[in-house]
Amino acid sequence: MSELIRVADGAYPHPPYTFLPDDVMVWAGYLGGHTPHPWTAADIADARRLVGAWWGIWTAPDRRAITATDGVQDAAGTVARLVELSYPRADPVFYDVEYATWQADPAGARAAITAWKRGLAAAGYRNAYAYVPLSAGFDWIAHWTGARPTSLPAGVIGIQYDHGLFNDAYDISVFDASLLGGSDMLLTHDDLAAIAAAVRPDLARLAQWVAGRSNSVFAPSTLDGTPEPDAVYATKSDVAALKAQFDQVLKLLAGISAPVQGNFTISGSGTVGGP
Repeated sequence: MSELIRVADGAYPHPPYTFLPDDVMVWAGYLGGHTPHPWTAADIADARRLVGAWWGIWTAPDRRAITATDGVQDAAGTVARLVELSYPRADPVFYDVEYATWQADPAGARAAITAWKRGLAAAGYRNAYAYVPLSAGFDWIAHWTGARPTSLPAGVIGIQYDHGLFNDAYDISVFDASLLGGSDMLLTHDDLAAIAAAVRPDLARLAQWVAGRSNSVFAPSTLDGTPEPDAVYATKSDVAALKAQFDQVLKLLAGISAPVQGNFTISGSGTVGGP
């Protein structure tokens, strides 16, 4: 099991999300189904920009027993919405089966979840999981203790451990960090420092080259002095702005020498979650 990340979920967008704990990396919102607010593309873009990532949830029919037929129908609706939003196929997707729905017929709910997952897998969305009550014991479970879990039971990829936070704006969970993209290729602090050390000299040399040409109007040339064909002339202000951008990049790279908290997942794969 990899490290755990914290994820907020809620029915409505709440930009600029400044109320969230600093370590929340994902907001999970609603694609459609039994929900008062299917998130728009603009809602999702804002959440990704301000929080980091956005995961989609489709809600099953509420407060009645469900069957495999419901799962098939909900899978079709989920896939159509994911395609509409150009949702990344590697990102996790969730099927929200609330407590009353589960309790009405647990066997029927399991059949609905299985059918929904099969429909998503057939469309290429293989990281498909259910949100279910604690008693179900698999995928993303609700267990409102108010205490942040430090580990996950076998077969569980997330625990929603508190709810109704910030005037009921969001609930909060911990998830296996591999859901951000997989645990097979993690960038550690040492990895980032090595990358920074490799690229910093070249960027510094490029910034120096630009700075040396900031006193006059000039036609851009290559680093070896060969004039660029059909070059567009640049003004001193153009070069100054470019130099400022290089300086900012170098400053950020220099900061990587300080400790970086946690691991950064950049790729990976998973399987269809199952009850």
